[in-house]
Amino acid sequence: MGSGGTVGSVPGRLRAVFSFPNPVNEVSARLVAGGVLVMCVATIAFGLEWATVVIAYGFVARVLTGPTLSPLGQLVTRVVTPRLGVPERPVAGPPKRFAQGIGVAFSVSALVLTGLGYWTAA
Repeated sequence: MGSGGTVGSVPGRLRAVFSFPNPVNEVSARLVAGGVLVMCVATIAFGLEWATVVIAYGFVARVLTGPTLSPLGQLVTRVVTPRLGVPERPVAGPPKRFAQGIGVAFSVSALVLTGLGYWTAA
């Protein structure tokens, strides 16, 4: 096999992993957002400094791969959304990826501040 990026090649498989879905199911996207909100509130309320790593990882994983490498994304798309029985609502993927990118900026900043000992600022 050449380096043409066919499905069976390593570049083809990497491209499949590091792709963002378009369109995106709005129902799943909102459920993931709700899950992130719950994790953030719990992190702040209970002083779970270690959880900033989990939150930052989730945002980075979702911006790079959509739900593919995100545990929360997998839980929502494979378990929660199908059990709700709600019809899919397809929406454009790029705005959702942009929103995840904003989440990366904030969560990685919080992670760095936490690592430097500025938990209150984080």
